[in-house]
Amino acid sequence: MFSDGSLESADRVQLARSHRGGLRRGDAMARTAAVSAVEAPVFFSTALDFLCLGGGSLIALPILGLMIPDSAASEVGMAVLILSFFVNHPHFAHSYQIFYGSYRRITRSTDTDPILRRRYVWSGLVLPVLLVGYFALAIGCDAPAMLRFAVNVMSFLAGWHYVKQGYGILMADAALKRNFFSERARNLLMINAYACWALSWLLINSVVADRNFLGLGYYAVAVSDSAIAVANVVAGISSLLCLAIFVSHARKHGPAFPVSGVAAYLASLYVWLFAGSQPELIALIPAFHSLQYLLIVWRCRMNVEAGKSDANAATLRFGLFVAAGMVLGFSGFYLVPTLLDGMMAYDPAQFGLHPFIVMFWVFINLHHFFIDNAMWRKENPHTMRALLACS
Repeated sequence: MFSDGSLESADRVQLARSHRGGLRRGDAMARTAAVSAVEAPVFFSTALDFLCLGGGSLIALPILGLMIPDSAASEVGMAVLILSFFVNHPHFAHSYQIFYGSYRRITRSTDTDPILRRRYVWSGLVLPVLLVGYFALAIGCDAPAMLRFAVNVMSFLAGWHYVKQGYGILMADAALKRNFFSERARNLLMINAYACWALSWLLINSVVADRNFLGLGYYAVAVSDSAIAVANVVAGISSLLCLAIFVSHARKHGPAFPVSGVAAYLASLYVWLFAGSQPELIALIPAFHSLQYLLIVWRCRMNVEAGKSDANAATLRFGLFVAAGMVLGFSGFYLVPTLLDGMMAYDPAQFGLHPFIVMFWVFINLHHFFIDNAMWRKENPHTMRALLACS
Protein backbone atom coordinates (compact mmCIF):
# COMPACT_ATOMS: atom_id res chain seq x y z
CA MET A 1 0.00 0.00 0.00
CA PHE A 2 2.88 2.35 0.73
CA SER A 3 4.97 3.57 -2.17
CA ASP A 4 8.49 4.89 -2.08
CA GLY A 5 8.28 8.57 -1.11
CA SER A 6 11.26 9.35 -3.37
CA LEU A 7 9.47 8.18 -6.50
CA GLU A 8 7.57 11.39 -7.06
CA SER A 9 10.66 13.54 -6.45
CA ALA A 10 12.71 11.50 -8.90
CA ASP A 11 10.04 11.87 -11.57
CA ARG A 12 9.91 15.61 -11.02
CA VAL A 13 13.70 15.93 -11.36
CA GLN A 14 13.69 13.90 -14.54
CA LEU A 15 10.84 16.02 -15.91
CA ALA A 16 12.75 19.23 -15.21
CA ARG A 17 15.87 17.93 -16.92
CA SER A 18 13.91 16.78 -19.95
CA HIS A 19 12.27 20.18 -20.21
CA ARG A 20 15.63 21.93 -20.08
CA GLY A 21 16.93 19.48 -22.70
CA GLY A 22 14.37 20.69 -25.19
CA LEU A 23 11.69 18.01 -25.18
CA ARG A 24 8.57 18.94 -27.06
CA ARG A 25 5.76 20.51 -25.05
CA GLY A 26 3.59 17.46 -25.60
CA ASP A 27 6.22 15.13 -24.11
CA ALA A 28 6.60 17.37 -21.04
CA MET A 29 2.85 17.47 -20.52
CA ALA A 30 2.63 13.71 -20.82
CA ARG A 31 5.37 13.23 -18.23
CA THR A 32 3.67 15.72 -15.88
CA ALA A 33 0.45 13.74 -16.16
CA ALA A 34 2.35 10.55 -15.36
CA VAL A 35 3.81 12.14 -12.24
CA SER A 36 0.37 13.34 -11.12
CA ALA A 37 -1.01 9.85 -11.66
CA VAL A 38 1.32 8.38 -9.01
CA GLU A 39 -0.99 7.49 -6.12
CA ALA A 40 -0.05 8.65 -2.65
CA PRO A 41 -0.13 5.97 0.06
CA VAL A 42 -3.44 5.54 1.92
CA PHE A 43 -4.60 3.64 4.97
CA PHE A 44 -7.42 1.84 3.12
CA SER A 45 -8.51 3.87 0.09
CA THR A 46 -8.64 7.55 -0.80
CA ALA A 47 -12.43 7.74 -0.50
CA LEU A 48 -12.74 5.63 2.66
CA ASP A 49 -9.93 7.48 4.41
CA PHE A 50 -11.49 10.84 3.63
CA LEU A 51 -15.01 9.87 4.70
CA CYS A 52 -14.07 8.06 7.91
CA LEU A 53 -11.29 10.36 9.10
CA GLY A 54 -13.42 13.49 9.00
CA GLY A 55 -14.73 14.25 5.54
CA GLY A 56 -17.94 12.36 6.17
CA SER A 57 -18.75 14.49 9.21
CA LEU A 58 -17.84 17.67 7.32
CA ILE A 59 -20.60 16.70 4.89
CA ALA A 60 -23.14 15.06 7.20
CA LEU A 61 -23.24 17.28 10.28
CA PRO A 62 -24.16 20.56 8.54
CA ILE A 63 -26.94 18.75 6.66
CA LEU A 64 -28.22 17.02 9.80
CA GLY A 65 -28.03 20.29 11.70
CA LEU A 66 -30.46 21.82 9.22
CA MET A 67 -32.76 18.79 9.05
CA ILE A 68 -33.06 17.75 12.71
CA PRO A 69 -35.09 20.06 14.99
CA ASP A 70 -33.96 20.78 18.53
CA SER A 71 -37.00 18.93 19.83
CA ALA A 72 -35.70 15.67 18.32
CA ALA A 73 -32.57 15.55 20.49
CA SER A 74 -33.89 12.64 22.57
CA GLU A 75 -34.75 10.57 19.47
CA VAL A 76 -31.31 11.23 18.01
CA GLY A 77 -29.75 10.27 21.32
CA MET A 78 -31.57 6.93 21.30
CA ALA A 79 -30.45 6.17 17.75
CA VAL A 80 -26.86 7.00 18.65
CA LEU A 81 -27.00 4.74 21.71
CA ILE A 82 -27.83 1.87 19.38
CA LEU A 83 -25.09 2.93 16.97
CA SER A 84 -22.63 3.15 19.85
CA PHE A 85 -22.66 -0.62 20.23
CA PHE A 86 -21.01 -0.90 16.82
CA VAL A 87 -18.84 2.25 16.86
CA ASN A 88 -18.33 3.97 20.22
CA HIS A 89 -17.92 0.93 22.44
CA PRO A 90 -15.37 -0.89 20.23
CA HIS A 91 -13.42 2.35 19.90
CA PHE A 92 -12.82 2.42 23.65
CA ALA A 93 -12.35 -1.33 23.97
CA HIS A 94 -9.77 -1.48 21.18
CA SER A 95 -7.59 1.01 23.02
CA TYR A 96 -7.57 -1.35 26.01
CA GLN A 97 -6.89 -4.37 23.82
CA ILE A 98 -3.89 -2.73 22.16
CA PHE A 99 -2.53 -1.03 25.28
CA TYR A 100 -2.67 -4.00 27.64
CA GLY A 101 -1.86 -6.42 24.83
CA SER A 102 1.58 -4.81 24.60
CA TYR A 103 1.89 -3.69 28.23
CA ARG A 104 4.28 -6.42 29.37
CA ARG A 105 6.51 -6.10 26.31
CA ILE A 106 6.73 -2.33 26.74
CA THR A 107 7.34 -2.28 30.48
CA ARG A 108 9.74 -5.25 30.65
CA SER A 109 11.80 -4.80 27.50
CA THR A 110 15.26 -3.32 28.01
CA ASP A 111 15.00 -1.71 24.57
CA THR A 112 11.96 0.39 25.53
CA ASP A 113 12.43 4.13 25.79
CA PRO A 114 12.40 4.95 29.54
CA ILE A 115 9.89 7.77 29.09
CA LEU A 116 7.53 5.46 27.18
CA ARG A 117 7.85 2.85 29.93
CA ARG A 118 6.98 5.40 32.60
CA ARG A 119 3.95 6.53 30.60
CA TYR A 120 2.75 2.93 30.38
CA VAL A 121 3.19 2.27 34.09
CA TRP A 122 1.39 5.50 35.02
CA SER A 123 -1.48 5.03 32.59
CA GLY A 124 -1.81 1.27 32.87
CA LEU A 125 -1.26 0.70 36.58
CA VAL A 126 -1.14 3.79 38.79
CA LEU A 127 -3.97 5.82 37.26
CA PRO A 128 -6.65 3.09 37.24
CA VAL A 129 -5.90 2.30 40.89
CA LEU A 130 -6.30 5.98 41.76
CA LEU A 131 -9.55 6.24 39.81
CA VAL A 132 -11.05 3.14 41.42
CA GLY A 133 -10.05 4.47 44.84
CA TYR A 134 -11.62 7.85 44.05
CA PHE A 135 -14.97 6.36 43.03
CA ALA A 136 -14.98 3.92 45.96
CA LEU A 137 -14.46 6.89 48.26
CA ALA A 138 -17.31 8.79 46.57
CA ILE A 139 -19.75 5.93 47.17
CA GLY A 140 -18.40 4.85 50.55
CA CYS A 141 -18.43 8.37 51.99
CA ASP A 142 -21.79 9.24 50.42
CA ALA A 143 -20.18 12.12 48.47
CA PRO A 144 -22.05 12.72 45.18
CA ALA A 145 -20.09 15.97 44.75
CA MET A 146 -17.07 13.82 43.91
CA LEU A 147 -18.97 12.24 41.02
CA ARG A 148 -20.09 15.65 39.78
CA PHE A 149 -16.52 16.89 39.82
CA ALA A 150 -15.36 13.80 37.89
CA VAL A 151 -17.98 14.47 35.20
CA ASN A 152 -16.67 18.04 34.90
CA VAL A 153 -13.13 16.77 34.42
CA MET A 154 -14.33 14.32 31.76
CA SER A 155 -16.21 17.01 29.84
CA PHE A 156 -13.15 19.29 30.09
CA LEU A 157 -10.81 16.66 28.66
CA ALA A 158 -13.19 15.40 25.95
CA GLY A 159 -12.60 18.31 23.58
CA TRP A 160 -8.88 18.23 24.35
CA HIS A 161 -8.84 14.56 23.36
CA TYR A 162 -10.77 15.26 20.14
CA VAL A 163 -8.35 17.92 18.89
CA LYS A 164 -5.30 15.87 19.85
CA GLN A 165 -6.67 12.94 17.86
CA GLY A 166 -7.40 15.15 14.85
CA TYR A 167 -3.89 16.61 15.00
CA GLY A 168 -2.35 13.16 15.46
CA ILE A 169 -4.14 11.73 12.44
CA LEU A 170 -2.98 14.67 10.33
CA MET A 171 0.61 13.93 11.36
CA ALA A 172 0.14 10.20 10.70
CA ASP A 173 -1.32 10.82 7.23
CA ALA A 174 1.54 13.18 6.41
CA ALA A 175 4.07 10.58 7.60
CA LEU A 176 2.32 7.92 5.55
CA LYS A 177 2.67 10.10 2.45
CA ARG A 178 6.24 11.09 3.35
CA ASN A 179 5.61 14.85 3.35
CA PHE A 180 6.31 15.93 6.90
CA PHE A 181 5.40 19.29 8.37
CA SER A 182 8.17 21.47 9.76
CA GLU A 183 8.56 21.86 13.51
CA ARG A 184 7.27 25.43 13.30
CA ALA A 185 4.20 24.30 11.36
CA ARG A 186 3.52 21.49 13.82
CA ASN A 187 3.71 23.87 16.76
CA LEU A 188 1.30 26.32 15.12
CA LEU A 189 -1.14 23.53 14.25
CA MET A 190 -1.12 22.30 17.84
CA ILE A 191 -1.53 25.82 19.26
CA ASN A 192 -4.50 26.35 16.97
CA ALA A 193 -6.00 23.03 18.04
CA TYR A 194 -5.83 23.98 21.71
CA ALA A 195 -7.10 27.49 20.98
CA CYS A 196 -10.18 26.16 19.18
CA TRP A 197 -10.78 23.63 21.94
CA ALA A 198 -10.58 26.36 24.59
CA LEU A 199 -12.97 28.61 22.67
CA SER A 200 -15.45 25.79 22.17
CA TRP A 201 -15.33 24.84 25.87
CA LEU A 202 -15.93 28.44 26.91
CA LEU A 203 -18.83 28.86 24.48
CA ILE A 204 -20.53 25.64 25.55
CA ASN A 205 -20.25 26.62 29.21
CA SER A 206 -21.74 30.01 28.44
CA VAL A 207 -24.80 28.76 26.52
CA VAL A 208 -25.66 25.30 27.88
CA ALA A 209 -27.58 25.74 31.11
CA ASP A 210 -28.73 22.15 31.73
CA ARG A 211 -25.88 20.21 33.36
CA ASN A 212 -27.01 16.62 33.42
CA PHE A 213 -25.09 13.45 32.69
CA LEU A 214 -27.11 10.23 32.81
CA GLY A 215 -29.37 11.70 35.48
CA LEU A 216 -26.55 13.20 37.56
CA GLY A 217 -26.51 16.98 37.73
CA TYR A 218 -23.02 18.48 37.69
CA TYR A 219 -21.41 21.85 38.13
CA ALA A 220 -21.70 24.80 35.75
CA VAL A 221 -18.63 26.93 35.07
CA ALA A 222 -19.03 30.70 34.98
CA VAL A 223 -17.54 32.20 31.80
CA SER A 224 -16.86 35.91 31.27
CA ASP A 225 -17.36 37.76 28.00
CA SER A 226 -13.75 38.95 28.09
CA ALA A 227 -12.47 35.36 28.23
CA ILE A 228 -14.55 34.46 25.19
CA ALA A 229 -13.34 37.57 23.34
CA VAL A 230 -9.67 36.69 23.97
CA ALA A 231 -10.26 33.08 22.94
CA ASN A 232 -11.94 34.28 19.73
CA VAL A 233 -8.94 36.43 18.81
CA VAL A 234 -6.39 33.69 19.52
CA ALA A 235 -8.39 31.04 17.66
CA GLY A 236 -9.01 33.37 14.72
CA ILE A 237 -5.38 34.41 14.28
CA SER A 238 -4.03 30.88 14.69
CA SER A 239 -6.63 29.56 12.23
CA LEU A 240 -5.47 32.03 9.57
CA LEU A 241 -1.85 31.02 10.15
CA CYS A 242 -2.80 27.35 9.79
CA LEU A 243 -4.63 28.11 6.55
CA ALA A 244 -1.40 29.61 5.21
CA ILE A 245 0.47 26.48 6.31
CA PHE A 246 -1.94 24.21 4.45
CA VAL A 247 -1.79 26.31 1.27
CA SER A 248 2.02 26.28 1.32
CA HIS A 249 2.12 22.55 2.05
CA ALA A 250 -0.30 21.79 -0.78
CA ARG A 251 1.77 23.80 -3.27
CA LYS A 252 4.91 22.00 -2.20
CA HIS A 253 3.64 18.43 -2.17
CA GLY A 254 0.86 18.45 -4.77
CA PRO A 255 -0.85 15.04 -5.15
CA ALA A 256 0.80 13.76 -1.95
CA PHE A 257 -0.90 16.45 0.17
CA PRO A 258 -2.56 14.67 3.16
CA VAL A 259 -6.15 15.57 2.30
CA SER A 260 -7.70 12.99 4.64
CA GLY A 261 -5.47 14.09 7.51
CA VAL A 262 -6.43 17.72 6.96
CA ALA A 263 -10.10 16.68 6.95
CA ALA A 264 -9.53 14.93 10.31
CA TYR A 265 -7.91 18.06 11.71
CA LEU A 266 -10.61 20.43 10.44
CA ALA A 267 -13.46 18.20 11.55
CA SER A 268 -12.18 17.79 15.10
CA LEU A 269 -11.56 21.53 15.54
CA TYR A 270 -14.25 23.35 13.61
CA VAL A 271 -17.13 20.90 13.22
CA TRP A 272 -17.18 18.55 16.20
CA LEU A 273 -16.22 21.10 18.83
CA PHE A 274 -18.56 23.86 17.77
CA ALA A 275 -21.40 21.48 16.93
CA GLY A 276 -21.31 20.56 20.60
CA SER A 277 -23.44 23.60 21.38
CA GLN A 278 -26.30 22.24 19.22
CA PRO A 279 -28.49 19.87 21.29
CA GLU A 280 -29.55 17.80 18.30
CA LEU A 281 -25.94 17.18 17.24
CA ILE A 282 -24.18 16.57 20.56
CA ALA A 283 -24.93 12.85 20.56
CA LEU A 284 -23.57 12.44 17.03
CA ILE A 285 -20.10 13.87 17.69
CA PRO A 286 -18.67 10.86 19.62
CA ALA A 287 -19.78 8.53 16.83
CA PHE A 288 -17.73 10.42 14.24
CA HIS A 289 -14.80 10.64 16.64
CA SER A 290 -14.98 6.87 17.21
CA LEU A 291 -15.26 6.13 13.49
CA GLN A 292 -12.09 8.15 12.92
CA TYR A 293 -10.32 6.14 15.60
CA LEU A 294 -11.56 2.78 14.31
CA LEU A 295 -10.10 3.30 10.84
CA ILE A 296 -6.64 3.96 12.31
CA VAL A 297 -6.84 1.13 14.85
CA TRP A 298 -8.09 -1.39 12.32
CA ARG A 299 -5.34 -0.48 9.86
CA CYS A 300 -2.76 -0.82 12.62
CA ARG A 301 -4.14 -4.16 13.77
CA MET A 302 -4.37 -5.57 10.26
CA ASN A 303 -0.71 -4.66 9.69
CA VAL A 304 0.28 -6.36 12.94
CA GLU A 305 -1.59 -9.55 12.08
CA ALA A 306 -0.31 -9.61 8.50
CA GLY A 307 3.25 -9.31 9.77
CA LYS A 308 3.09 -12.48 11.86
CA SER A 309 4.60 -15.74 10.67
CA ASP A 310 1.20 -17.39 10.16
CA ALA A 311 -0.17 -14.56 8.00
CA ASN A 312 -2.78 -16.86 6.45
CA ALA A 313 -4.82 -16.63 9.65
CA ALA A 314 -4.57 -12.82 9.80
CA THR A 315 -8.18 -12.22 8.74
CA LEU A 316 -9.52 -14.60 11.39
CA ARG A 317 -7.45 -12.99 14.14
CA PHE A 318 -8.52 -9.53 13.08
CA GLY A 319 -12.18 -10.61 13.10
CA LEU A 320 -11.78 -11.97 16.63
CA PHE A 321 -10.13 -8.68 17.67
CA VAL A 322 -13.14 -6.69 16.41
CA ALA A 323 -15.66 -9.09 17.97
CA ALA A 324 -13.85 -8.97 21.31
CA GLY A 325 -13.96 -5.16 21.17
CA MET A 326 -17.73 -5.20 20.74
CA VAL A 327 -18.22 -7.61 23.66
CA LEU A 328 -15.81 -5.77 25.96
CA GLY A 329 -17.31 -2.40 25.08
CA PHE A 330 -20.87 -3.50 25.77
CA SER A 331 -19.83 -5.17 29.03
CA GLY A 332 -17.93 -2.11 30.27
CA PHE A 333 -20.52 0.49 29.31
CA TYR A 334 -23.77 -1.35 30.10
CA LEU A 335 -23.72 -4.94 31.31
CA VAL A 336 -21.42 -4.73 34.35
CA PRO A 337 -22.43 -1.25 35.63
CA THR A 338 -26.14 -2.04 35.17
CA LEU A 339 -25.74 -5.17 37.29
CA LEU A 340 -23.95 -3.16 39.98
CA ASP A 341 -26.63 -0.46 39.92
CA GLY A 342 -29.18 -3.17 40.67
CA MET A 343 -27.14 -4.71 43.47
CA MET A 344 -25.97 -1.64 45.40
CA ALA A 345 -28.04 0.64 47.62
CA TYR A 346 -27.75 4.40 47.03
CA ASP A 347 -29.83 7.57 47.18
CA PRO A 348 -31.17 8.37 43.68
CA ALA A 349 -31.85 11.96 44.72
CA GLN A 350 -28.14 12.44 45.37
CA PHE A 351 -26.40 10.06 42.96
CA GLY A 352 -28.91 9.95 40.11
CA LEU A 353 -30.58 6.84 38.73
CA HIS A 354 -27.44 5.11 37.41
CA PRO A 355 -24.38 5.99 39.51
CA PHE A 356 -22.35 2.96 38.46
CA ILE A 357 -23.00 3.62 34.79
CA VAL A 358 -21.82 7.19 35.42
CA MET A 359 -18.68 5.97 37.19
CA PHE A 360 -17.86 3.37 34.55
CA TRP A 361 -18.37 5.84 31.70
CA VAL A 362 -16.27 8.52 33.38
CA PHE A 363 -13.57 6.00 34.29
CA ILE A 364 -13.35 4.64 30.74
CA ASN A 365 -13.32 8.10 29.16
CA LEU A 366 -10.63 9.45 31.48
CA HIS A 367 -8.51 6.30 31.29
CA HIS A 368 -8.85 6.20 27.50
CA PHE A 369 -7.48 9.74 27.29
CA PHE A 370 -4.34 8.78 29.19
CA ILE A 371 -3.65 5.39 27.62
CA ASP A 372 -4.02 6.90 24.15
CA ASN A 373 -1.56 9.61 25.16
CA ALA A 374 0.87 6.89 26.23
CA MET A 375 0.65 4.42 23.36
CA TRP A 376 0.21 6.46 20.15
CA ARG A 377 3.80 7.63 19.92
CA LYS A 378 6.34 7.30 17.14
CA GLU A 379 8.77 5.37 19.36
CA ASN A 380 6.16 2.68 20.09
CA PRO A 381 6.68 -0.30 17.71
CA HIS A 382 3.26 -1.72 18.58
CA THR A 383 1.27 1.30 17.40
CA MET A 384 2.70 4.07 15.21
CA ARG A 385 5.42 1.94 13.64
CA ALA A 386 2.91 -0.79 12.96
CA LEU A 387 0.42 1.71 11.54
CA LEU A 388 2.96 2.99 9.01
CA ALA A 389 4.31 -0.46 8.14
CA CYS A 390 2.10 -0.94 5.08
CA SER A 391 3.65 -1.86 1.75
